[in-house]
Amino acid sequence: MADNIKLLIRHKAKLDIKDAHNWYESQREGLGDIFLKDFASCINFICENPKSYPVILTEIRRALLKKFPYNVFYLFSKNKVVILACFHSKRNPNTWRARI
Repeated sequence: MADNIKLLIRHKAKLDIKDAHNWYESQREGLGDIFLKDFASCINFICENPKSYPVILTEIRRALLKKFPYNVFYLFSKNKVVILACFHSKRNPNTWRARI
């Protein structure tokens, strides 16, 4: 992670990640851990290159996990990345938009 970037993961986003981990783990032991590694890799890239993903709504950007169909929604300003949500790509987008 870039040294000068501060990372904040909101509580509801942490719950999203935990729910996804638990679901994948229930499908196959160890799959939840692979999900977490994919998420961590995405977060590291976001922190190193926070402006590389497109703005999709106001100042909110969306990154995609590489191995799983999940979107990471985040804000970036003044050397701070705030993770708002980690949602399956098939979920209703109004759910994460309600968090704004």
